[in-house]
Amino acid sequence: MTAAEFESTLTDRYEVGRAAGWGELILRHELFEAAMDIALQPASHSSYPFRASYALERAFLKAPQRFVPYYDRFVRDFLAVTHHSVFRHYGKIMATLLKKRQLRLTDDEAHRVAETALWRLVDESVAVGARVWSLDILYHLRQRLPWIDSELPAVIDTLKRNPSPATISRLRRYGWMKRGKPQR
Repeated sequence: MTAAEFESTLTDRYEVGRAAGWGELILRHELFEAAMDIALQPASHSSYPFRASYALERAFLKAPQRFVPYYDRFVRDFLAVTHHSVFRHYGKIMATLLKKRQLRLTDDEAHRVAETALWRLVDESVAVGARVWSLDILYHLRQRLPWIDSELPAVIDTLKRNPSPATISRLRRYGWMKRGKPQR
């Protein structure tokens, strides 16, 4: 299957389980680069970037070792992607790689990834699903980058004012919010 043929499958009507099928195509035909190329397309390209990033996430989760050769490209793309619907899937991949300590970022990359995650976290136009993955990324980088612990309290106070259930869950997970009613 070519990259163009893969992209054409993204036009198919979306159904439950479709992303897993696209992820299988990525694995079967080694289409990681093609999926990342599509995910970088601007938002004006409809749902293709979202679908490609979702498929990439599924392929990554199913066979993480197959994604290793693409780490450098993924870090560059994580920083460059502009499609808000892609933020969630790229955030989940980045957070997973950082949690499992599988990704060796340079100091500059670590700072840039943290800054990108922080901007996505505070940007209210970014969907909650992407913002919670940004919290995970910052949590996993905070030991390496002490400035995160000095920046987060003000951001967390803002998030606590009107939190979504997902935000509450993440804040509690990392000890940034106590049980009980969210602070208003």
